[in-house]
Amino acid sequence: MLFELRTTIPEVSLPWRTVRDLLLSGKVRDARFQSEELRRSIAVVSANDFLLQVELARACGRHKRSLAWARLAYRYHPDDLLTCLHYARSLLIRQMHGKGIALLESLEGTWGQTHRVEWSCMLADLLGDAGFETSSLEILQSLEQDPVANTDPLSLYHRSCAYEGLRRWPEAISLAEQCVELAPGWLRARGYLVHCLLTQGRLEEARHHLAKGTSLGHEDATFDSTAAMFTFSEGRYDLAQPMLEGILAKWPDSDSVAWARRTLCLLLVESGRCQEARTLQVSSGSNLAFPPVTETAAASRHRFIPLPFIAQNRNQCVPTCVAMAAHPQGDSFDPAQLFLEMEGRDGTALWRMREWVESHGYRLVPVPLNATVIREALDKTGIPLIGVIEGAFNSHVEILCGFHDSLDVFYVRDPSHWAPSAVPSAMALGRYELHGAV
Repeated sequence: MLFELRTTIPEVSLPWRTVRDLLLSGKVRDARFQSEELRRSIAVVSANDFLLQVELARACGRHKRSLAWARLAYRYHPDDLLTCLHYARSLLIRQMHGKGIALLESLEGTWGQTHRVEWSCMLADLLGDAGFETSSLEILQSLEQDPVANTDPLSLYHRSCAYEGLRRWPEAISLAEQCVELAPGWLRARGYLVHCLLTQGRLEEARHHLAKGTSLGHEDATFDSTAAMFTFSEGRYDLAQPMLEGILAKWPDSDSVAWARRTLCLLLVESGRCQEARTLQVSSGSNLAFPPVTETAAASRHRFIPLPFIAQNRNQCVPTCVAMAAHPQGDSFDPAQLFLEMEGRDGTALWRMREWVESHGYRLVPVPLNATVIREALDKTGIPLIGVIEGAFNSHVEILCGFHDSLDVFYVRDPSHWAPSAVPSAMALGRYELHGAV
């Protein structure tokens, strides 16, 4: 986060300045190429040299590699305060809360004023994500009047993340908006703000920030993926296709490239360009969760219902699926608000979902687990269906949003994931057999 803020020019060792300057100018792929060439003969030495590698890997969508660089940075520079903050965030991402909290607490009293605020925000984030809500809120509330906490983009970002971990979305969004206003070129923060907006169903604002981030011209694999999937979710396939193809071309080893390939394959199939879909399957060395696509598939009956680009909050699969199912019917809902209205706690009881649906002018109609009947329902109504999966210890719901006859698949969207999947019909219906209907 030291470099991607693009509000200062951090110092690095002389050989790494070209890489730094390329990253700061948004030329991420050139920076990566230069970095890989340099590492053949030049060592990564200073703490900032390591942090440059951390942020460069993340900007390329190689998040696992980024976490590995954060561990290396801490191993060689355990006394550098910014390195400790990066390492603490990597521990949070890896759900190693205890270790992260202990690390930060061991460093208390070693920070200057600016870094102390960042330290406090990071500690609040770890405590909140670990479930210590009261302790996290005490820290956050103590920072509300702090001048540094309200003017430093990093501090605003960490405070927002802490509130996001507590699922306090108004505070998280407000702080994220302040952050990107102070650091407009920080794509990571802007992409994070988009994520927060999407959890609340605020699609227009999310669209605005995606357009603003794209207009900056800075390369970022995660931001590119978000923009492409958002466009696809709106059914704008003519725009989504080159965006998805761009991800495959620009970020072939990013952590999310497999989802881009699968989504592009689905897009091509649904656009009737089955030969291109088959070429993509062959070049990928994988069928991409589809049966082998043939040219005759284009003549078969098929339908895909675009769903809004919203993501599930913790334990909120039911209200999120209701919001997604309502969207093709012309209605927009905030899943978090639905969760409150359905009186959800560690999940949402299905009978509460039924009560809410029927009290708001909808009908809950069971459709038998018969592939032909379900396809007819999807094709004629254009309304997605909700399927209930029962597990040994919990349950989950997901959306059936389309089908393809000759490929014998249903399109399924898990509310916890942005990308749809093509699931063989028998397998899809088998997931819901305990309820006997969708």
